[in-house]
Amino acid sequence: VTEEEPLVEATRDVLGEVVDQHLVSELPLNGRDFGKLVALTPGATVDPSGVAGTQGGFGQFNINGNRDRSNNYTLDGTDNNDPFFNNSALNQVGIGGAPASLLPIDAIQEFNLQSSFGAEYGRNSGSVVNIVTKSGSNRVHGSGFEFLRNSALDGRNFFNTQSKKSVFQNNNFGGSLGGPIVKNKTFFFGAYEGQRERVGSDFLLLVPTQNQIQEARSIAQGIQGTVNPALDAILAFYPQSTTGQIASAVRDKNDGDNLIAKIDHNFSDTELLTGRYAFARNSQVFPFGSPGGYGAGSRLPQFAQTSPTRVQVFSLSLLSTLSASRINEVRFGYSRYRTSFSSLDANFDPTSIGMNFGTGKLGLPEFDFSNIENLGATGFSVPRGRTSGTYQILDNFTWLRGKHTFKFGGEFRRASISNFNDNLERGIFQFTAGVCLTTGAIACGQPGYDPVVDALANFYTGGSQDFNFCCSFVSVDTGSTQRTTYNNGFSLFGQDDYRVSSTFTLNAGLRWEYFGPLSEKNGLLSNLGVDGNLAMVGTDGLHGLYHRDLRDFAPRIGFAWKALNDTVIRAGYGIYYDYVPQDILIANFTTSAGVATNPIAPPGKSADAVLPMNFDYTAFNGTNPTPNSPVMSVATSGPYSVFVTPQNFRSPYTQNWNCLLYTSDAADDLTR
Repeated sequence: VTEEEPLVEATRDVLGEVVDQHLVSELPLNGRDFGKLVALTPGATVDPSGVAGTQGGFGQFNINGNRDRSNNYTLDGTDNNDPFFNNSALNQVGIGGAPASLLPIDAIQEFNLQSSFGAEYGRNSGSVVNIVTKSGSNRVHGSGFEFLRNSALDGRNFFNTQSKKSVFQNNNFGGSLGGPIVKNKTFFFGAYEGQRERVGSDFLLLVPTQNQIQEARSIAQGIQGTVNPALDAILAFYPQSTTGQIASAVRDKNDGDNLIAKIDHNFSDTELLTGRYAFARNSQVFPFGSPGGYGAGSRLPQFAQTSPTRVQVFSLSLLSTLSASRINEVRFGYSRYRTSFSSLDANFDPTSIGMNFGTGKLGLPEFDFSNIENLGATGFSVPRGRTSGTYQILDNFTWLRGKHTFKFGGEFRRASISNFNDNLERGIFQFTAGVCLTTGAIACGQPGYDPVVDALANFYTGGSQDFNFCCSFVSVDTGSTQRTTYNNGFSLFGQDDYRVSSTFTLNAGLRWEYFGPLSEKNGLLSNLGVDGNLAMVGTDGLHGLYHRDLRDFAPRIGFAWKALNDTVIRAGYGIYYDYVPQDILIANFTTSAGVATNPIAPPGKSADAVLPMNFDYTAFNGTNPTPNSPVMSVATSGPYSVFVTPQNFRSPYTQNWNCLLYTSDAADDLTR
């Protein structure tokens, strides 16, 4: 005798989709990413590549018009979020959207996404994505797989003009095993998935010819009488070409190991304890740049970005059946997400070529020109790194009484992030065409004018001839960016599913959310004080970064009506509050990246103030009479760029309502 779940949910107004084990294992999932399953859900927006939203990467999607970072990810009901970006801790992106961690597909029993949900769920306004993992049983069972993709029979990439065809090879392998530890009492399950990927990223690089470099050098020498040899060494990072174009390939790397282990122990017929541990580690090397563009970085192989990632998710749950009508569940969850971003030239010392930038930072700064490739890794937020930790404890109590199913509960969350973000601390040096430093009387833009020569001559002169300030721009910051930020969250809810009749069910509930203001371990946050000037939190009337918001009440109401045997009408309304990821407040791509790195610090901690630096073009172009003078020096007076947030910062929220008609015909086809 078998029983199947009905195609149409006739008792609750829950908009979403449940994908069972069979579909999870049989559906083609590019990259073996469970996030691709969201395309089956009403209200989901996923572009053809399976990517959507602001991150432009692996596993991202939007629900009901919300941001792609407005989703709450859970693993067997416990927290699976990285509070920095508010992405899934497992199945999160690394460099340029490549997967940095995975949950093994063979471990998934069920994929459940709800885009309109009851008061039991909250934290985010988009959706609740819950992954139910497999458990062991009295019977030993397992699986194994190996997938191989390579370029053996592929044609050449259009940009692969080198003599040797670029390599593509992806090995994806793993397996699972489950069974009894103590028959009828204790069970185990484990799964592993690994990936080894090598890909050649092919580019047709735009580089200056030796003639263009020599012409620009001669122009600069004619203007200032000398040329800084360190600038020659910087341009020597370009591969030599007589045509201005050269074929190149970066050997991408993406290696990952991912596993999960789970133990279920029955103390009795009414007490079940479950523990699970998931682990992922990854190492990536990818090019991350473009042919020109401010802050874009370089596509040259020696400046490719690197990123190691290590993820751990641990949880415990105790399910207690107190009576035939009362059930209680306690859950504890902890996750730790550690990652960093740097570049292959991270150990390069600019003083080795005779250039004292004055920043004390290793790695070549970013240099931007016109009509040729940039040099150096992006100056925005490289290097950077973080270790995110989340703690969660919740309790849910379910009580069946007559026609009512009551559910009450509460949840406490804490997010702590230790991070550094050296935004602009390597620096961005932009020298573009438009100054019209040309030989002879050829004007800018006229026949014979060479914008590459103009840009390089501007570079050799350090922008000293840019009298209109059109084409030379230098942005460098300095100061310690190491911060430990945290915030707490708390919520309470109550809901009732009232079965008015056998064909009509009313759902009603209320949730209260509290998102605590962002804090910093050493009091290194700042905002505008009562006098309108920038001040440290704890001074000038700033008792916190912003005021607490205690008004986040979220009602939910809906109904499900089985109008006919094969027809169900469902409708609902709710208010959903959204957690604000920490990166929005502390890691923006701005001069002052956030409220933790403003140009201010507590007394005695001046090194923690992140200040802009002044550019000395004479030290840069070699005309400064003092040898080895620093190119950059700290700007000790303003005006400064600052980042602030409103004191009456309200929690973002959405209002969501829906009305759906579900029908199924005799062939069990479902129409919405």
